[in-house]
Amino acid sequence: MNSRFRYTTCHLVALGCAMLISLTSTLSAGTLYGVGPGAPTGPFVADASTNNAILIGSLDNPVSITIDPTGPAWGKDFTFNRDGQGWFPGQTVQVHEVIQFVPSTSSAQPADWHETIDPTSGDGGNFVWGTGTLTVLSGTGSFSSSLSTDGRSIWFYFPTLPIPSEISITKTLVWTGGVITPSPNGENNYHIHVDERPSPEPSTLALAFLGIATLLVWKRRQ
Repeated sequence: MNSRFRYTTCHLVALGCAMLISLTSTLSAGTLYGVGPGAPTGPFVADASTNNAILIGSLDNPVSITIDPTGPAWGKDFTFNRDGQGWFPGQTVQVHEVIQFVPSTSSAQPADWHETIDPTSGDGGNFVWGTGTLTVLSGTGSFSSSLSTDGRSIWFYFPTLPIPSEISITKTLVWTGGVITPSPNGENNYHIHVDERPSPEPSTLALAFLGIATLLVWKRRQ
C-alpha cells in the first residue's frame, strides 16, 4: 500500500468517525423526529389524587402517538399542586408515561427518546431531570437514562422498535429552587413545559457513510 493510498484511507475513516460523533451529538439533542397531530398536551396535573405524580397514559390505556420526521416536538404542560407541601431543595416528583407508537404514513422507527425542560416557561428554571428508566413492553428490556450537563435534557437509547410498539417511561424531576412555604390552598400551583421527541438510531447514517468509504477503498485497490 503506497503512502497516498494510506493517506486516503485514513482520511475517509477519520471523516466517517467525525460524522458519527457529530450525528450522535445532534441526535442526543433530540432534533430529528417529531410527532404527528393528536398527541395530548395537557396540562397534566400532579396533586394529592395522583400521589403527587404526573401520570400520562396507563398500561390499560396508553397514549397513542405517530412519528413524523418533519413534525414538531410533543409539547406537554405539567402542573404541580403543592397545597400544604411547598418545596425544599432536592425534592423529587415522579413522571410516569405509557406510550404506544402507532402506524402512520412515515416508515420511521424510534431507537432513542429525548425530553427537554424549557427553563424559560413557567417554573421550568427551578427543575432538572433526575434518574429515569424506559421499558419496552414487548419484553426487549429496560434502559437507563442519560442526562445533559445542565440536567435539562434526559434521553434513552434502546433497540430500534417496530411499529406498533409500547414503552413505559418512569423518571424524576428535581426541584432546584429554594425552600418554599406553602401559601393558602389554591395558590400553590407550579408549571413547566416539556418537549419530547423520538429519534432514530444515532449511528445509522454515519455507519452507512463508513460502508461507502470502505467500498471506495476496496475499489481503489482493484
